[in-house]
Amino acid sequence: MLYWEQAAQLVAAEGIGISQHNALLWQVDLEINDFVYEDQPTELSQRLEETFQ
Repeated sequence: MLYWEQAAQLVAAEGIGISQHNALLWQVDLEINDFVYEDQPTELSQRLEETFQ
């Protein structure tokens, strides 16, 4: 797996797992015309990151 050391902006998505990468499932705030961002990755994502490091 690839590891990226730079901080990333996490976009909220309706999908889970691999379907989070489907841009059609990303959440958008229409009032500000921007994506909805998450502060933390999911618990599963955090565990996977620890595993692959």
